[in-house]
Amino acid sequence: MGLIWVCFISVRERGSGRRSRPLPPHPYNSFETHPFDIVGLAQHEASHPVLADIQRLYPDVPAQCVFVEQAYSPTSRFAREYGDPGYRWVETVIRTSTYFYLHSLGLCEEAGRYLRGEIEGGMTAIEVFVKALGPWRHERQGGRAAGLDQVLDELPSWLHRAVSELGT
Repeated sequence: MGLIWVCFISVRERGSGRRSRPLPPHPYNSFETHPFDIVGLAQHEASHPVLADIQRLYPDVPAQCVFVEQAYSPTSRFAREYGDPGYRWVETVIRTSTYFYLHSLGLCEEAGRYLRGEIEGGMTAIEVFVKALGPWRHERQGGRAAGLDQVLDELPSWLHRAVSELGT
């Protein structure tokens, strides 16, 4: 929470024309510090406890999704920082959510930049998760789909379909 508060103060100072020192980059992404980046970071960090609660309802789902990494093996920094497939699953779901969140704010360019940065950082499976969750997200935004807490058990089948559509 302190990081988010510090970021808010710095953004406010920038908007008011006051000089402020640049914020340090977040260690888990390649964003340059920008107010939209802070919004994405706040959404990302706020998503961890929400996903943890949902994951308790479907504890087997992360293990059922490991097959994605066989086709899209994580590389470089992401693989080193998140050595456990369960942790990588959590980060991939949340970072996919962050991508969609930026899109929902109309920040399509920033969302594209975010996605490219994640892929370059070794999260190669994020494209599969975006493809798999995209149709559900579209329906959810239109009020025609249940929340993730009610459909997470469908994610493995959505990912199978996305892997076969995308190929390797």
